Amino acid sequence: MARKSPRTPRTGRKAGSATDEVPDALVTPVSPAIITKADPSRWQPTIWTWLALTVTIAATVVRCWDLGGKSLWFDEALSIADSNSLQHGFGSGYHPPTFYYLLHAWLPFAEDSDALVRLVSAIPGSLTVAAVFVAGWRLCNERAGVVAASVLAVASLHVEYSQEVRMYALATFFVTVATVALAELLRRWPTSTNRTKWLLAAGYTGAAYLAIGTHYLSLLPIAGQAIGLLVCFRECREIVVRLAVLQVPAILAGTVAIFGLGYGRKAGVAADFLVNLGGVNQAIFSNPGDRLIALPKSLLVDVLPGTSLKWLVVAWYRIPAILAFDVVALAASWFMWKSDIRRPIILVVLFAALLPMPILIMMVGPEQLRFYLSLAPMMALLLALGLESAPGNWIRVIGLATVLIPSVLAVSWYFSPGMDKQPWRRVATLISDQSRSGDAILINEPHQLIAFERYFTRKPGVDVDGYPEVGGVRITPDNTDRWLLPLVRGRDRVWFVRMTATASISDPQGIGLTWLNENMKLRSRVKEPGYNGDVEVFLFER
Repeated sequence: MARKSPRTPRTGRKAGSATDEVPDALVTPVSPAIITKADPSRWQPTIWTWLALTVTIAATVVRCWDLGGKSLWFDEALSIADSNSLQHGFGSGYHPPTFYYLLHAWLPFAEDSDALVRLVSAIPGSLTVAAVFVAGWRLCNERAGVVAASVLAVASLHVEYSQEVRMYALATFFVTVATVALAELLRRWPTSTNRTKWLLAAGYTGAAYLAIGTHYLSLLPIAGQAIGLLVCFRECREIVVRLAVLQVPAILAGTVAIFGLGYGRKAGVAADFLVNLGGVNQAIFSNPGDRLIALPKSLLVDVLPGTSLKWLVVAWYRIPAILAFDVVALAASWFMWKSDIRRPIILVVLFAALLPMPILIMMVGPEQLRFYLSLAPMMALLLALGLESAPGNWIRVIGLATVLIPSVLAVSWYFSPGMDKQPWRRVATLISDQSRSGDAILINEPHQLIAFERYFTRKPGVDVDGYPEVGGVRITPDNTDRWLLPLVRGRDRVWFVRMTATASISDPQGIGLTWLNENMKLRSRVKEPGYNGDVEVFLFER
């Protein structure tokens, strides 16, 4: 597709300023459609450099703020349990191994502290903000980098998962590092030595494979970048060829690493998970027809703002904030498309940010926003480069404020006092204080037992069991005697704990709770609220 020849920037800035760099295509005949030119003089820090440092420090403070304040919910507790042993249950079998090897190495120093163990995500989350600044700088200029870093710094979805013992923040970090390497590769291609080109290409490939080895869905933004390069094959031929050549040693190295570290035995588990649509809340590829019909609504109302404004789902200003975000995102895409930014950059950013969204909607649905997290830095770059291309400073200021103000409010909501994703610390403390010898404690869903036991203080004569004792068992009238009676026989008091959001998974008819109500006396019932699921505690006596 032919593009217009480069125009004089429309922003009114003085040529040669630190925030208005001249495209390489204007000064060199080599690869004329690639990228912006580095200042020929020695680089010096500017006001934007110091602003980027300030934003990164602020983002780090936010991601480490009250890091141990919230209970570890059962997915986090499961991550710890799955990382303790490299042989048994490692990574639950269906997750890739990179995060679990890192967590396994970190646990001896941090397992007893919620705050310390969460550093495994908080540190990569903070570094991602710095990395997205570098990506924006190398793709455009430092001001665009600061805007991208600011958007990501207060993206509440990224803040949340930078405070969870899960793989999402680490995967997002590797995706962003890969983007930095690609930006540097595009920027320096006309003037770099052959050795530097190979090193940058290898750096991009390595970071991309680490991202995919941390979470499979990181493949989608990486694939978006690859498609952007392929569409611009004429301008990026040498880059594409080098990256293609590097796939052979990368695949071989990844295969050797997986089987050499003993993770190859889990390949069958992962395949079975996908084939049988495994997992409690991951209905992969289910109801594709309904999702296709709902695709436009899901994009505009759920997913497009989801990378920044997830928690607005409970706020009165949700709809206007989402619509404003969408308008800014679409306007930014238009401004960037009509700008003098080189075509490979435009397509790499657009495809990596937007192309995976309908695929993810069709695959896992619009509500599973954690799977969209690796798109957050790409959305930040899209907004930054688009606003940088806007025709006036007032548009930039209004657009940035429209995104940042609701995002800050969403993050503030996330840090509200008493806010907890799942209140296992409060529940376990309550039962620890009031249980006594001879009690039975039944935790509905065995995987939630992992989170409960992290905070429960054991007492002699108090038994804690999952109900049912084996994961995946469905309670029916025919098997109640097998799975319930052995747990309560001879007990004068029974605690029954369930998370209301998932109580129907193993006991869809509520048979266990019904039996207890019919055969014992309900002494107390407490509901501890959590924004990912309330936990109910029942105490029954003979």
